[in-house]
Amino acid sequence: DGKIYALGGMGADTSPQALVRLYEPTKDNWVPLPSMPTPRYGASTFLRGNRIYVLGGRQGKLPVTAFEALDLEVKSWTRYPSIPSRRAFASCTMTETSFFSLGGLQQPGPHNFYSRPHFVNTVEMFDTEQGECKRQCNNLWFLASIVHLYPYP
Repeated sequence: DGKIYALGGMGADTSPQALVRLYEPTKDNWVPLPSMPTPRYGASTFLRGNRIYVLGGRQGKLPVTAFEALDLEVKSWTRYPSIPSRRAFASCTMTETSFFSLGGLQQPGPHNFYSRPHFVNTVEMFDTEQGECKRQCNNLWFLASIVHLYPYP
């Protein structure tokens, strides 16, 4: 429908943001939408039907496991079970019944806050029929490239 959605990001003071805005090019107008429950930047997002899904991301240097969706018709957020591993800057793709999160970047954790981040070598799947996240495979190295197939086979 030609609309653009902006979700989260980093403020001028480097704080994670929860803002959601809709840009309508035909009106040259930005419209505020309900803020994300989890402020973040570096999240993975994708649109499916009337929902925008948001996975992971970062707050400061620490990735988060939040998985949420904004219903564009009723303008409300739904929280899903957390993704199994903390990741930011991951790639996402989907099939008719599943969403996949591939690769990304991970900080070792609060106990090693100053250590260097590393690339995530796992693929995780959210099964829409079961309503749960699962780790699919390990030891795959992705630098955040993805191919989308439309329409679905």
